[in-house]
Amino acid sequence: MQAMPERVGAWDFYTPEVSFDPHPLLREVRETGRAMWHETYQAWIVPHYADITAICRDERKFSAKDGIVAHNFGEYTML
Repeated sequence: MQAMPERVGAWDFYTPEVSFDPHPLLREVRETGRAMWHETYQAWIVPHYADITAICRDERKFSAKDGIVAHNFGEYTML
């Protein structure tokens, strides 16, 4: 398995700069890979539409049977 780049854990989607202009960060996310684990958010980041569509259609491999957990990051909550 290929190691994730260190910058994945450094991505912060909730900064004022990213809120103002998310495109540079989103471009970097798309260029980094197809699925990456973000340790801080304890979540998978899947930036490509085709991969998201495949995940949504394959309930045998990908399931929310145990529920969706809300993560609280300061003033933001992410599902």
